[in-house]
Formats: sequence, structure tokens, C-alpha cells
Amino acid sequence: MEHKVENTSDNPRTLLFNSEFDYRSLVQSILQSQHAAEDFALLLRANNADDTFYLALSSNTKHDANQISVRETSDLTECLEQNTPKIHDIVLHAPALTAIAGFENAQSALYLPIDLPSRQVGVFICTSDTPHHFTKTDGGQLRTTQLLLTLTLQNVLLGLQIEKERAIILNIAEDTRKKLARNLHDGPIQNVSAIALQTNYVMRLLQRNPQVVPDELRQIENLARKTIVEIRQLLFTVRPLVLENQGLRVALYQLAEKIQTNYHQPINMQIQEHIDNLLTEHEQTMIFYIVEEAINNARKHAQAALISVEIGQRNKFIYADIVDNGVGFNKDAVYANYDQRGSLGMVNMRERAELINATLTVETSEGKGTHISLRLPVARESIEES
Repeated sequence: MEHKVENTSDNPRTLLFNSEFDYRSLVQSILQSQHAAEDFALLLRANNADDTFYLALSSNTKHDANQISVRETSDLTECLEQNTPKIHDIVLHAPALTAIAGFENAQSALYLPIDLPSRQVGVFICTSDTPHHFTKTDGGQLRTTQLLLTLTLQNVLLGLQIEKERAIILNIAEDTRKKLARNLHDGPIQNVSAIALQTNYVMRLLQRNPQVVPDELRQIENLARKTIVEIRQLLFTVRPLVLENQGLRVALYQLAEKIQTNYHQPINMQIQEHIDNLLTEHEQTMIFYIVEEAINNARKHAQAALISVEIGQRNKFIYADIVDNGVGFNKDAVYANYDQRGSLGMVNMRERAELINATLTVETSEGKGTHISLRLPVARESIEES
């Protein structure tokens, strides 16, 4: 069974439809000033390998982004292949219009190719109920409109993406604080309380049974040393200085060593050399915390005899695979309240993957272990030959 978590929430059509910003009025004002267009729609190609377009923006606010899709038609293909504005005065030559509610009666249409972030391409369609409405528009004005719309949408999307990432960062920070408080309470704080109680007990033993005091003090010392180890482990995971100073590879090997030493959990760590050279500091930080979260989930809940971590570069992707041979889990139960942050570990991994435009995949079933896979596209100029 597989649960795939992709960064679909930051694609242009999702961002635009989920936004409370009144970008429609902004687009409408541009079209009115340039062409007095009456209706408009933005169709975005789903991906470069698909011939499906989704409605990402429309003057008709009743449209639902998740329900309207258009198969690529000859008019859309022509506009994208020639990468130039197209005027259709014979609506029969613009079959894409028939798929969009409210555009069936258009008498003329203007198609403008649009390039947006994430290498998405689309076609901006303006319509009018007046025949030959756009015919007298000169090429310079068409290209100006195309540029204005492209820049406007790019700026809107950039602002929405920044707003979304800020919310994710705040959520991660809040969850990290909660996790730290919980771990402190479950470990070091209880240990310190036990040390205080045992110390008080030893003080009474000095009067009643002093010969057993050395043994009791050794127990207190062992508990104190254990507490120091737990606090150091917490500090390492909250802010691993080795990650800042020596990079992802060294930090993860140290993490594996600490977990094996402190919790006797076998970890097989295999990381390609020079992997740090392909990643920004931000990407290294997010990958570290995703791997650390996956390891801790396997250690605490999966009863795994072995956890394996492999990180490297393959073609144009950085991959990170975390596999355990533990008990697995019922993904349907875990993800039942996924979007309500019911499984904070999985939510945090997903959100950190989104922050670096990576894809996170979880494959698991009860009794068969878990495989968490991260795939991160690498900038072309950073890729070394495999």
C-alpha cells in the first residue's frame, strides 16, 4: 500500500483557487484597459507529458478548479507551439471554448501563451460577444498584454507561495516546540525528579542504613549520566551544529552513531560522497530532519530490527530512502486525520518536503515494514556526472 505526498499544493492552479487575494479584479483591469475583454480564463497544462489542461483562473468565480479540465485541442496546441498571441474570429476554430461554461456564445477570442513558475505553461483566453472584437489590435499591444498578464500572475503566485511557506515554517516551529516539550517531559524531567527523590532517600539512609548508600549513589550517578546523554541527544536534533559546520553527510552519520549508542538501534547508513555539493544549506537541513523523523518513527513505533538509510544522486534527482523491517502500519488509519495534523511526524515530513519542492512517498502495510522515499530535483548546473 502506498501513500504519495507531492508538493501539489504549491502549483499555480491550487494556489490561485485557494487564495483570498482579489487577483481577478487585477487581471480584469488589465484586460479592460487593453482590450475591453468581457470574460477570461487561464488554462494550465497539467504537466509536460500530459495533454490535459486545468482551469486555474476564470472571470466566473463559480468554477471549481478540481472539476474543470480540458483535453488539448488544436487551438491550444497552435498557440503554445508558435508561442505567439492568436486571434480567433471564427469560434469553430477555437474548440477549447466549448469546454468552459459561459464561453459557448463567444463571438471572438484572443489566446495568449503564458509561462509560469515551475515550468508550467498555459494559455490565457479572453473572449467577447462582439464579432471581430480583437481583430484590429496590433501585434505590439497583444505582446504587451501577454507580458503584463505573465508578470502579474508570476508576482501573485510568488506572493502566495511566500505566504504559504511562511505558514509551513510557523507550523513546523510550533510542532518542534511541542515535540521538545514532550520529549523533555517524558525523559530528562522525569529523570531529574527521580534523582531528587533518590537523593532524599539516600539522605535518610545515612542515618538508618549507611552501608547501602554507595550502591544508591551509584544508581543516582548512572541516572544522571543517562539524563545527560538524553539532553545532548535532544540538543543535537534541535540544532545539530555539525550540520552547519560539516554538512549533511557527516551530520547523518553522527545521528546514526548516537542512536545506535543511546538506544541500541542498528542503522545501516549509506550516503554518497560529495552529496553536500549538490544541495543548498536549506535543502540539507530539511533532508536531515526528514531522515531524523523517519528514523525516530521506525525506532519508537515499528519495532524494527534494522533501519536502512540510503542517500545519493541518480540522474537529475537527489534520492533519500529510509527503509525498516518493522511492523508497518495501517496507512488509512494514520492518514484519516492527516490534514488536521493528526500525525505530526508525517505532517512535518510532508511540509519539509514541500519547502524544498521534493516528492515524499510512503509505502507500508501492517506486518511488512515501511519505505519512505524522498525525491528532490537538482538544478541542472549543480548536477555532477553520475
